[in-house]
Amino acid sequence: MKLLLIAIALPMFAQEISLRGSGQPVSAIGNWKWHEGDDVRWAAPSFDDSAWQSVTVPGSPLPRQAGPIWLRVRVAVEPGANLTLGTSPLAEAVEIYWNGQKIGGLGGFPDHFDIFPRSVVAAIPPGGDGHAVVALRLNRPESHVIYPTQLGTSALFVGTSEAVRARIALLFTFPAVHYNALIGAVLDDWLTIMGWAVILSLGIYFLLAWYSTPEMKGFLWFGLAMITTSLVALTLAYCILNPISLGLANRVFSLNGWLSFCTLMELYFHVAAVASRWPRILIYGLGTYELIYELFLPEKSLPMDRFSIVAGLVIVVLAVV
Repeated sequence: MKLLLIAIALPMFAQEISLRGSGQPVSAIGNWKWHEGDDVRWAAPSFDDSAWQSVTVPGSPLPRQAGPIWLRVRVAVEPGANLTLGTSPLAEAVEIYWNGQKIGGLGGFPDHFDIFPRSVVAAIPPGGDGHAVVALRLNRPESHVIYPTQLGTSALFVGTSEAVRARIALLFTFPAVHYNALIGAVLDDWLTIMGWAVILSLGIYFLLAWYSTPEMKGFLWFGLAMITTSLVALTLAYCILNPISLGLANRVFSLNGWLSFCTLMELYFHVAAVASRWPRILIYGLGTYELIYELFLPEKSLPMDRFSIVAGLVIVVLAVV
């Protein structure tokens, strides 16, 4: 009988992820479970999630669907240690449970998920034997069904409070902007700042050069392209450092991205000496239509979605002009 019980319990314990360490953040890398729908009983450590689908962290994408989903992962930590849990930036409303006890969250639930991506930091309850089930209750916006969302290396990690907050500051704040962490490369702060400073300086330089020689329209469009690109970075920095809704951030990014795209296209048209108005009408017409869609329905789109369609049109247009 004992052997039978061990055989039944073995799959459950085989999925446990060790987060033991010296206090430095350890990421929950391995197999997680997920399921669509919403039921707070799913937070209980005794709940049987064997029928749920698995997702590999890092790498596997979350389901392309809006609304509530749950994620569960079994972990092992140092018993009795004063530990903190941290996450990568989340744009969903989220509640985090530790062995069935809610320990943190982001935004209101279940209706409010209009939040610019932010990390969640939560203190792990003291006591216990070091074995726990972490459950994440998410409410995903409509815009998240457009592209697959992958769980990265730092999707969930545990360490001392100081170490967890230090990792978040390193990976997910400007100038070490969070999308660099998604592709596995984080630039030093000074290098990132220098890069954007050079781009902005180039923009101002070429605008001044155009002012001195107005007939050089290329200077105008190149300068504006550099400045509008810098605005995207400044906007990102503001959104990361200040509370702001996802809808507002999407609108601002859409406008900034559209301005940058238009100035780059005008630079091309000038250099290529395109005299016909039809390429501009086709490209800007379709792009403006999609921009309006993003401005009025930011919860159902992601910033600069138009490039998926407009980019194909640009390739065709540039091939014939």
